[in-house]
Amino acid sequence: APSAAAPLARRLWAKISPLEPSTGKLRVLNAAMVLCMDHGLAVSTMSARVAASARADPYAAVTAALSTFDGAVHGAASIAAVSMLTETLQTGNAEQAISRQIKKTGMIPGFGHLIYRDVDPRAELLLAAMRQLPSFQGATTAADRIVAVVRARSPRPANLDLALAALAIGGEMDTDAGELIFAVSRTAGWIAHALDEYTQPAARLRPESRYTGARPASPAAARFAAP
Repeated sequence: APSAAAPLARRLWAKISPLEPSTGKLRVLNAAMVLCMDHGLAVSTMSARVAASARADPYAAVTAALSTFDGAVHGAASIAAVSMLTETLQTGNAEQAISRQIKKTGMIPGFGHLIYRDVDPRAELLLAAMRQLPSFQGATTAADRIVAVVRARSPRPANLDLALAALAIGGEMDTDAGELIFAVSRTAGWIAHALDEYTQPAARLRPESRYTGARPASPAAARFAAP
């Protein structure tokens, strides 16, 4: 077991992978953690800021972020991508694996992003780093097959979730390891955002709502209107 003074990537690797943590593998995990650390006002980060705006303590702010982060189109997206990559590895049929995910979830996990419309540079960097290591060859080859199939039919780029799924498979980690790596890393970003929010006016993140439905003719008419 690594010492408490060991780098975070080394300590985390020991908890999530049975493989020997070579320098190359730790470099890949560390890169993934840096790439996951912060990404502007993602929904989980916004949740942390809203909690901090209400002057919730830092633990509550991170808890609020984690609750949002667990969404299927946010932090948990890499779990479905692991399933798709695993099936591709086992059968060699990327189209079938993609089709199964579309039928199951209505989307292709690991593809598309609200900000990155053409290329997700985080995915590009992480997949390139993994291609240099033999233990990740199977996972990255499966990812490349899936990317080729999707690219022929859709402009949606491979995103960070696909790369995290490949990392989990190549590292012989549990299915949800990508989500765990993402959450541990992003916690640093959430805390930074919460600390910044504490310097802003309290409750500033309180939008107003306006009723836009049909309006009754008069208060009296509304009171006696039939249900």
